[in-house]
Amino acid sequence: MSEPVLAGPGRRLAALFIDLVLVVVVGFLIVLITGVVHDPEDYVNLGMTLVNGVLCAVGGYVLLNGGLLIWRGQTLGKVLLSIRIVALNGDPLPVWKHFVIRMPFFFLTYTGLTVIFLPLVFIDYLLVFRKDRRTLHDHMSGAMVVDNE
Repeated sequence: MSEPVLAGPGRRLAALFIDLVLVVVVGFLIVLITGVVHDPEDYVNLGMTLVNGVLCAVGGYVLLNGGLLIWRGQTLGKVLLSIRIVALNGDPLPVWKHFVIRMPFFFLTYTGLTVIFLPLVFIDYLLVFRKDRRTLHDHMSGAMVVDNE
């Protein structure tokens, strides 16, 4: 078996952008369908509105990417750009690592919490430009993103 080819930073960031747009759209549709934010009173309690928004973003992420991550090690953006997440030995990444270690970084990226944690998110994605092309969440989960063979 040949050595996996690491996905380039441009494709990784493009996949992130695709996922970001799709998750926002699906999260917004969840808000519209569920009606969690539809009355003017909902905006008075901004804390609860943010919680509802985060829950809708989480729901959007899981709806779009949950199955793909479990069965293929990919998000929709990664599918479109032919890259996937694998363990350092090239095997599929265990499901629990996707959801326990990697996913919190994406919630920070996709939700309003990004403003609070912007330095962490920025540093995380800047690491993709290093020689090993692994972000902080890649290191924490023992993963790498490779070209889909």
